[in-house]
Amino acid sequence: MKKTLSIALLTLAASGIILGGASSAYANNDHHSDRDGCNKEQRQSDSKHERDGFKRMNRALHNLDLNITQKSEIKDIISAAKPQMKAIYQEIKEGREALRALSMNNRYDADAVRHAANDQANLIAQKIVLRAETNANISKVLTSDQRQQLAEKSESRKHH
Repeated sequence: MKKTLSIALLTLAASGIILGGASSAYANNDHHSDRDGCNKEQRQSDSKHERDGFKRMNRALHNLDLNITQKSEIKDIISAAKPQMKAIYQEIKEGREALRALSMNNRYDADAVRHAANDQANLIAQKIVLRAETNANISKVLTSDQRQQLAEKSESRKHH
């Protein structure tokens, strides 16, 4: 009887721990959070999640066998482009907010929306050109084998 009672209490305690852990994990689960557990508002306000446009490039270069000189040159290239890219991202964010405000306005102004949309398109074009220029500069630093590895990685990601 004593053994059965202790097994029952142990089972009850273990299930309470499991259920408590599962419920707290469920309560903390935000379907709109990233893998760091941050939601959209936290990502936008947290410096850890600042957008600079080079996260994907850094990840792609990570597995290449870069020597110290290459790493230094690539870091300099990215560092030189970061302020411009951050400024472009900030302007895109402000433009998106302006478009949202225009669409919520009681007096719809198609010309104002068109003008704001064209501004956004120009900013996105600037971002694409800056990223392409940066990628080209980085490519000049890589060996032909490293460029081939990078191209293969890029191609394999397209098929996933």
